[in-house]
Amino acid sequence: MALEREGLDEAAAVLKGIQEEVGDRPKPKIPDDEQAWLGHVAAVTDDVEGLEASGWLCVVAALTLWGPRTQADAAALASYVAEAEGGDQKELTEVLTPVVERWQALDVIDDQGRLTDLGWWGLSEAFVQAWS
Repeated sequence: MALEREGLDEAAAVLKGIQEEVGDRPKPKIPDDEQAWLGHVAAVTDDVEGLEASGWLCVVAALTLWGPRTQADAAALASYVAEAEGGDQKELTEVLTPVVERWQALDVIDDQGRLTDLGWWGLSEAFVQAWS
């Protein structure tokens, strides 16, 4: 189920502000079709139930602020959401496990569960586009 439209413009504005705060982020080598890749990165919101826009914003904002090599396995992402939004960390880990698997397939997260340079650049870009 896709996220409700309400509030997504505000979430996109928050991410744009974070991008400005972080400053220039060198664009890494992007897969052949950049727009399709960005769409696949953000499309996880359509298939994952149990996480509202504010939870997604917590995940993407934390990873954008903390940068490449930030721990981004399902348990780490769940802790970011639980700390900011509340919720059961075990349940959030279960919700986020398929997200991590899909993002690993897209080279957003590496095999050690850490954010890649591509993920650092692309996550906020993907979500700003999807939410604007």
